[in-house]
Amino acid sequence: MMAERSKTLPRWLAYADLAMVACAGALWYVRPQVGPWPLVLALAPWGIRYVLTGRLTHRTQFDAPFLFFLLTAGLGVWSAFDRQTAWSKFWLLVGAVLLFYALANAQVLGQVRAWLLVLVGVGAAALFLISNDWDVQTAKLELVTNLVRTLQASLPALQAFRLNANVAAGLMATVAPYAGWVTVHAWGGIRRRSESQGMRPWLVFGLGLGALALILFGLGMEASRGAWLALD
Repeated sequence: MMAERSKTLPRWLAYADLAMVACAGALWYVRPQVGPWPLVLALAPWGIRYVLTGRLTHRTQFDAPFLFFLLTAGLGVWSAFDRQTAWSKFWLLVGAVLLFYALANAQVLGQVRAWLLVLVGVGAAALFLISNDWDVQTAKLELVTNLVRTLQASLPALQAFRLNANVAAGLMATVAPYAGWVTVHAWGGIRRRSESQGMRPWLVFGLGLGALALILFGLGMEASRGAWLALD
C-alpha cells in the first residue's frame, strides 16, 4: 500500500506560488502578446501541491463564481472585434484569479499575506508619484503637485518604468483596505502589549500607518473617481 501523501505544505511553496503568479502577471502586463505561456509558471506550484497533498488547490466558496467569470470572459474574447486586445485583457483576468488562489493557498503565512499586498500598494504609489509626468497631469492642489515635482527632480528619471495611472489607481484602491487592516491590528497589539514585547508593536503600527498614508496620498494625487468609489 502506498504511503499517505504529506498533508503539510512547506512554507517556501506559499512564497513560490505568490512569486510565480506575480511573474506571470508581470509578463502578461508587459508583453500582452505572450499568450498562455506564463501559465506554466503560475501553475507549477499547483503540480507540487498535488504531489504533496493530492489536491491542486485550496477549495473556496468563490470557485464556482470564478469559473463562471472566466467562462464569460472567454465568451467576451470570442465575440470581441479586436481579438488580440481582448486576449491580452483576458490573461490579466486569469492572472488576477490565480493571485486569489495563491493567497488562499498561503494560509501558512498568516498576516504576511496582507503585508505582501500592502507592499504592492506602496510600490505602485511610489512608482506612480515619481514617474508620472506632473507637467501634463496635475493634481487638484498646485502646492502638492509642486512638492511632488521637487521630489521627482531629485530622483533618477523613471519614464521607462512609468505605471499607467489607471492601473496604479486600481492597485492602490485594492490594497488600501489591507493597509488599514494591518494598521488597526497593530494598534490593537499596542493596547494589549506587555513589557516583554518592547517597541515592536509600535514599529509595526508605524509601518502600517506610513504605508496607508502613502497609498491614500497616491490615490489623492491620481484623482480617479472610479478608484475612490471602488474603495468606498
